[in-house]
Amino acid sequence: MTLEGIHSEVLRLASFVGAGPVNLPTFGYSDGDGPPHVEVDACRYHYVCAERGVENSRITTESLDELLYHVMKDVCFSLASDHAAANRRSGEDSRRSLFAHRLNLMEALSPEWGKRQGPENAEPLRRRPFDDNAEPRADLLVELRNQGHSAEE
Repeated sequence: MTLEGIHSEVLRLASFVGAGPVNLPTFGYSDGDGPPHVEVDACRYHYVCAERGVENSRITTESLDELLYHVMKDVCFSLASDHAAANRRSGEDSRRSLFAHRLNLMEALSPEWGKRQGPENAEPLRRRPFDDNAEPRADLLVELRNQGHSAEE
């Protein structure tokens, strides 16, 4: 598929989940300011993240579905982050909402993508499990510092 065809397909998928241009990568060029971009060569697709001229990651595949999965995974993460921030619940790790919303969006786009997203959501939780008590601890820390206590106490 051509770069223009990929762009059209990403726009179609993005509109399905309510994503706007701010959530999308660029196509054929990097704006050099951090958002990912999509490249196409003779037989492969590339999803590239670069910032300030330094390439941070590159996913290369011959599969259009694989490329679209990675693009939409990031688009859905952006949407889910906005959703989690707008719907914060006191006493709840905001990643609960973020991961659930991202999974729902990916499943809406493709049941197969949803199946892949579930285990990918679980990976960061192995390193850092949900912590529903982080907010009360932070509030207590602020209160203690306002009372003149140091971080060492």
